[in-house]
Amino acid sequence: MPKVISNNISLYYKITGKGYPIVLISGANGDHQSVWPHSVVDVLAMHFQVIQFDHRGVGQSDQPDVPYSIEMMADDVAGLMQALQVQKAHLIGYSMGGQIAAKFAEKYPDKINKMIACVSYANINTHTRLFGEILLELHELNLAESVIEKIGLPWIFSNQFLEKNFSSLVKSHEEPQPKSLIGFKRHFAAQCAFKYEAECFRNIKAPTLFIAGDEDLICPAADVKKFADLIPDSQMIIFSEAGHLLSLEYPDKFAQVIRDFLVEKVSGKSNQ
Repeated sequence: MPKVISNNISLYYKITGKGYPIVLISGANGDHQSVWPHSVVDVLAMHFQVIQFDHRGVGQSDQPDVPYSIEMMADDVAGLMQALQVQKAHLIGYSMGGQIAAKFAEKYPDKINKMIACVSYANINTHTRLFGEILLELHELNLAESVIEKIGLPWIFSNQFLEKNFSSLVKSHEEPQPKSLIGFKRHFAAQCAFKYEAECFRNIKAPTLFIAGDEDLICPAADVKKFADLIPDSQMIIFSEAGHLLSLEYPDKFAQVIRDFLVEKVSGKSNQ
């Protein structure tokens, strides 16, 4: 159970593969593997050293019940890299993780090579904020976790994926999964509090790719485009028939898009 002290807290981490380092940053209330299928990590680990970690507030990391901020969690990443003696890395952020990666890129430009932001908005939109508030209220009513997760399924998966996999998705969540609400509440509040700070992203110089899903209700492609427009010369790819958890819907395509962006082929040789 490897852990390091970063930004005055203990963070759980996992390293797979060897090569140039990649740091995977999960979304709100996400542990080190929540949005990163094993198949995706395995593909990336063929070319890179893949570093995953549990955010403060979730999983096996410390869960201080104090206000969090996007900048604080970017500092967590910087502390993790320092503890692991990683001088520079690619950063891949998913949902809230994209905000964290972007803040890291703005604050620590010498520590980042390339950045990928998946299904990420610069500022949380109103309908997602209301959805988050409703989920918190449902948790406070002590409803069964399976019921709350069933309510959330249409928000995070595309229609075609739900049609094919609804029964297995519901069955996989039948067993009680007690989780601390600290991460969810503190991560959500950090996103809401970031409302007027995204202009700092205009200072980012790192080559950046944005990935969006055309059926994402949490972070619509239009919101991803607004984020991309803040960062000079950024690129954007939209997955068809894909929801917010497109990494789980299309793991092979997801891994390939990431690999293609990070590995530049020059004269037949890869430059990582």
